[in-house]
Amino acid sequence: MIKSRVSLKDIAQRVGVSMVTVSAALNGNGRVGSDLARKIREIAREMGYRPNAAAQILKSSPKDLGLLILEKTELIRSNASIQDAMIQFMRISQERFRRCQMEWLDSSRYPNQLPHMLTDGLVGGVICYGHAENAVADFLAKSPSIPVVRLHEPGTYCVDSDMKEGIRRTIHYLFESGHRRIGMINGKNFHVYRQAKEGFELAMKELNLKTPPPFYRENEPFGNYPTEIHDLADSVLSLGPNRPTALLIDCAPIARELLHRLQQKGVNVPDDMSIVSFSNIDWEAKSSIPAISGLEYSYYNIIASAMDLLQDLMEHREPERKKISIIPDLNIRDSIKHFTPVTKKKEISDETLQGKIRSGAPNPGTVRIC
Repeated sequence: MIKSRVSLKDIAQRVGVSMVTVSAALNGNGRVGSDLARKIREIAREMGYRPNAAAQILKSSPKDLGLLILEKTELIRSNASIQDAMIQFMRISQERFRRCQMEWLDSSRYPNQLPHMLTDGLVGGVICYGHAENAVADFLAKSPSIPVVRLHEPGTYCVDSDMKEGIRRTIHYLFESGHRRIGMINGKNFHVYRQAKEGFELAMKELNLKTPPPFYRENEPFGNYPTEIHDLADSVLSLGPNRPTALLIDCAPIARELLHRLQQKGVNVPDDMSIVSFSNIDWEAKSSIPAISGLEYSYYNIIASAMDLLQDLMEHREPERKKISIIPDLNIRDSIKHFTPVTKKKEISDETLQGKIRSGAPNPGTVRIC
């Protein structure tokens, strides 16, 4: 016997609410509390509910969510953060029973081209990841009619990682662990790297660690790895006894390659030098030996927050906050030497963190001993 399709009425009876409430929770229409909406979506998944795609397409106003990736061609293949953002976008769209579309454009390579997603009217709102240039930057600056939420870049409505505070807290953690010579290898030219530099300089000033001068270098992210890693390793080792005992490095791939290069030169990590990567995601840093500690994005929380903002804009509601800043999590693994013990801090679950973000409460970040 073929099982009949699960209806909104079935879900409403199971949850004990009206069909209108179920429809609002599944379609993102109207005001439904976040806890109740999450409960309705979970029960709908358990019951095997599938939305009627044809009916959604035929609706007069587009409700699809769009993810627009504005990055250079070479970064799409190598940047795990972009890949994780796309995975989480599809995952959360499924959880919320929302149709979704994705598009990629290298706005530096095609300076006069605009993404179809911004102009063809087939999506109700767009989450924009990456650095916009040329025609795309001009279009976004003119307040387009379609709702747009920016990720990791300034905008009227945006979700950003507070890398400044994350770096500051990481340096304080290293200081509490007994490190006094702390250096940084940063990227350049982008918003996140300017934040990282500000956090580094602030922590150095707060902890009075400016003498001797800290090691600080900037390099092109995702450039010529072999040459850059060789030069970076030589720069660090040339300091002799004044070299850093702890080094913060932009992105896990560079941190991983530099770690291997230092090991080849006879430097033991973490006994001779501790390493912390930043502006990456957890599974990038876990694949090294030793596993690299990292100041890492949670793209589930970032994308979920962006979708909440976008939903308000698509429903013509002014969001509680136009700009959301999320402090990255510091995950402690095997690449940090602790000269003095550090008190383990309590973790915050994804569910609690999502609640704090949505309610407008400050996000304290987390330190996890992995």
